[in-house]
Amino acid sequence: MKPLQLLLVCLRENWRESLTDSLYSAGYVFKVKVVANKKEALKACNQARYDALVTSCSLPDGSPNDLVLVLGHTMPCLILRDGCSPDTSTSATHFPTQLPQIPPPPRQPKAWIKMLEDTIRQWERVMATHIDKDYRNQHMLYNRAAGLCAHELHHRSENSIKNVLSIVLEVLGASRVYIREAFPESYHTSQLVQEAAAWGQIPALGPYRSVYEVLVSESNGAKRFLGVEDTLTPRTWNQRETELVNTVATLLRATHEEKFRPASGWFDGNPGSSPLFMVS
Repeated sequence: MKPLQLLLVCLRENWRESLTDSLYSAGYVFKVKVVANKKEALKACNQARYDALVTSCSLPDGSPNDLVLVLGHTMPCLILRDGCSPDTSTSATHFPTQLPQIPPPPRQPKAWIKMLEDTIRQWERVMATHIDKDYRNQHMLYNRAAGLCAHELHHRSENSIKNVLSIVLEVLGASRVYIREAFPESYHTSQLVQEAAAWGQIPALGPYRSVYEVLVSESNGAKRFLGVEDTLTPRTWNQRETELVNTVATLLRATHEEKFRPASGWFDGNPGSSPLFMVS
């Protein structure tokens, strides 16, 4: 059984003992990390993953509001009232935590468990709502992006291909979006036809390279691919993202060949390797 990982921030010793005794009594398998302030809490979260945070509403380095707002996206946060008025930390709890609560007496272990479980359940409900909202917003955003790409290609301006790649780059938050052409006589290199790259990011120097490519066209053995890559974070391209790339590839298939303006360079066509150059 995977233990419950708890991060406790500046809790009184008797509160910590009461909480851990309650977890033992309820049959929980758990691990506790105790820190003294917000700075240590953020450092701890950079080093390990926690299932819940429990903090006092009064910390040595200020209100827990900003701490909860930062960490509340990744874990449920329970604020315990310690000499604070009930409204002191209300602003910190709008996402996605409970209002500050008074810790139960030491001889009421079930109350501790209920408080913690209620916090976790409330956080899960709030996060489910946000995930659903983000999914719907992403769907609308990608549909709009596909419409803008279709509009650009329909008007066939001099920069239409470049503009389309820039739209995909911005919407997906990628490091680079490109069109490359692979030739049958060479399996190791291919010609870069067009690209749009994020400012300041050099793909060859990134710590990661997550690539997704779609075949756009094939003529006389030469194949053209539309590709997106992220070199800053390891990334698994989700269904919505790949659908957008496939839609744009379909739109590009209907574009006249002369609109693909070759760039002045070559790069290794293997999606698992780093490009040898970057065109600005």
